Amino acid sequence: MPRVASALSGKTLRLLLDGQDISGLISAPSSGWQAFQSREISDVTVGAGTHTLRVKFETGEVNLAYVDVAPGTVELPARIEAENYQRANESTPSSNSGGACDRRDGVDKELTGDSAGGGCNIGWTTAGEWVEYDVSAAQAGILPRKVLPG
Repeated sequence: MPRVASALSGKTLRLLLDGQDISGLISAPSSGWQAFQSREISDVTVGAGTHTLRVKFETGEVNLAYVDVAPGTVELPARIEAENYQRANESTPSSNSGGACDRRDGVDKELTGDSAGGGCNIGWTTAGEWVEYDVSAAQAGILPRKVLPG
């Protein structure tokens, strides 16, 4: 479940696990850059072993605070903070527009205003940018379904 925000309507992203789309297009709320809301996905089958979770910003202009992974029969981290990515594709690798949590890789991060999170969120996204997280499952399973409005 990604926690996202935007001040603009029609902004989207998607989640991919090992290169496979597991979410379809996810719409960000348009209530403000720090008005984060959760977007849930469900029924994702995960095999045992190491996997790559990619957050792909389809339209850009989406802020990402974190991705929650709710374990079913799979042991995964409960929360992956946005700024803890392993790899990124950044359109402006020479600067961090947000000025926070700087790793000198150009991914734009700022201190988050999300009361449900903490640390930094990724912002100033442009279409086609992405961040990847390495996750590991002790055994195969399906992540459970939760549905929230929005």
